[in-house]
Amino acid sequence: MLDEAILGRLPLGTVVNEKYEIQKVIGSGGFGTTYLAQDLVLKMPVAVKEYKKQSYVSEKEKQRFLEEARTMARLDGKPGIVKVSPPQIRQSILSWSIWMVLP
Repeated sequence: MLDEAILGRLPLGTVVNEKYEIQKVIGSGGFGTTYLAQDLVLKMPVAVKEYKKQSYVSEKEKQRFLEEARTMARLDGKPGIVKVSPPQIRQSILSWSIWMVLP
């Protein structure tokens, strides 16, 4: 089994934003990784979509991710569209972390 850190994924049990505990990887692709997580406050499952981790994220890449979240927010309430919470963007010394939560 490959080490999650090598793949750039969050280890299971990681708590994101002091609220969402990562339980498993749902899917992964060129844009990033989507996890099943538990909302520790509301006690409900959520999906956490994390943009690929890297040492540099261009402004264009950040805007593309934010535009996806804005599009989903505009379509809130429509059949078949997942609700989205505001995206979180953080920069650490080593990498950028960008994610959104889909309740």
